[in-house]
Amino acid sequence: MSREEIIRTLETGSIEEKSTLLEQLREEDCKDTQLIHPLVDCMEQEKSRAVKERILIILNRLLPLSQFKEVDFMLRSSDPFIRNGAVEIIKRSEIPIIRFLENLAEDEDKDVRKFVIDALSREKSEQAMVIIRKRLHDEDTNIVYTAIEYLGNFNDPVCVEEIESILLNSENFMVICAGLEALSKIHQSPNKEKILAKYMNPDQESITTFPLLKYLGTFGDPGAFPYFQALLEKKPGMFSKEVIDGVAAILQNNPGSQLSQPLRESLETLQQTSNSVTKYAIATLLTKAGSEAGESTSQLEKARTMLTDDNIMVQLCAAELLADIGVEEDIQRLEELADQTESDELLEAVGDAVMKIEERLEE
Repeated sequence: MSREEIIRTLETGSIEEKSTLLEQLREEDCKDTQLIHPLVDCMEQEKSRAVKERILIILNRLLPLSQFKEVDFMLRSSDPFIRNGAVEIIKRSEIPIIRFLENLAEDEDKDVRKFVIDALSREKSEQAMVIIRKRLHDEDTNIVYTAIEYLGNFNDPVCVEEIESILLNSENFMVICAGLEALSKIHQSPNKEKILAKYMNPDQESITTFPLLKYLGTFGDPGAFPYFQALLEKKPGMFSKEVIDGVAAILQNNPGSQLSQPLRESLETLQQTSNSVTKYAIATLLTKAGSEAGESTSQLEKARTMLTDDNIMVQLCAAELLADIGVEEDIQRLEELADQTESDELLEAVGDAVMKIEERLEE
C-alpha cells in the first residue's frame, strides 16, 4: 500500500479499516517516518481508544527513527492521550535525546516545558539534572513543584540551596510540601533553623504539617518536642502517627536525648483513647525512650503490666519490649501468655522474646 493510500485510509476510513491498516503496518515493521504527521493528525480526530493505542505502537517505532523530530508536535497537541503518549515514548527511548529536550524545556508553552521534565523523570544523568534544576525558576508554579519533586526523588544534593531558598520565600502550599519532602529525601538542609523558624507553628496550615513532620524526623532535635506536644493537644487524631514517627526518629538521631515530660504525658493521654495500632506504637516509643533514659526498672514493670492487657497489639508490644529488657523470671510470664493465645503473630513474638532473654542469660 502506498503512502497516499495509507494517509487516505487514516483520514476517511472506518474504525475497522484503520485497525486493519495499523495492524498491517505493525506486522510489516513500517519505517516510513513521513507517516508520523498523518498518524498524529489521525489521533487528533479519532474517537476510538483502540485505534489511538494502535497508532501509538507505530509511533513508538517511527519517532526514534526520525530522531524525535515530530515529538514536539505531539507535545503541543490538545489531546492529553497524545501528549502523555509522547512522554512515554520518550521515556522508553534507547537513543539519547537530551539535546533536543533541552531546547523544548525552554519552550514558551508551559505544558511543553512540563511534559519535558516529566519525560526526564527516569533519566538520572547530569544533563537531565541540569535541565530539571533550571525549572526550579520557572514562572509556572506547577512546573516548579514537579521539578522539586523529581530532584528529591533523584537525591540531588546540588539543588539543596535553591530548594531551601524557595522554601524561605514561597507561599504556595504545594511547593512548600514538595520542598520539605525533597530535602528529607536528600538528607541535607544547611538552613534548617530558618526553615523550622518559618514553618514549625502548630497553627500552620495542615497541608504543610505532614511533610514538615517528615522533615523534623530527618533534621529535628529535642527542641521540636514542644511543637509535637502542641500538635497532639490541638489535633490529637490527625497527626498521631506522624508525631510518633517523628519523635522516634529524633530520639534515634540524637543519642542521649530524652523525651520531655510534657510530651510524654501528652502521648500517654493519647494512648488511652487510641486504636490498637496507635496504642502499640506509643507503648513501644515510651518504653524505648524510658530504657534509653536509664528507666529500665520502671519500663520493665510497665512491659509486664502490658503483657496482661486484653489488647493483642499491646501484648505484642510487651513481648517485643521484654525481648530487649526482660530477665529470667519474665520467661515464665511469656510462656503463660503463649499457652493462652491463639494468635500466630503473638506466639512468634513470644518465642523470639524468650530466645533473646535466654541468650542474654548465657552471656
